[in-house]
Amino acid sequence: MIIRPAVEADLETLAHLHSLAFSPGWDAEEIADLGSGPGGLA
Repeated sequence: MIIRPAVEADLETLAHLHSLAFSPGWDAEEIADLGSGPGGLA
């Protein structure tokens, strides 16, 4: 397994995974906002 920081190209995939786990799921912009805030990481 390789663990690496998420990049912009990963946002749609992360949003899709989030929507599978939660209803309603967050969209790519919401995922990006979370990762860009203080203490945020992906």
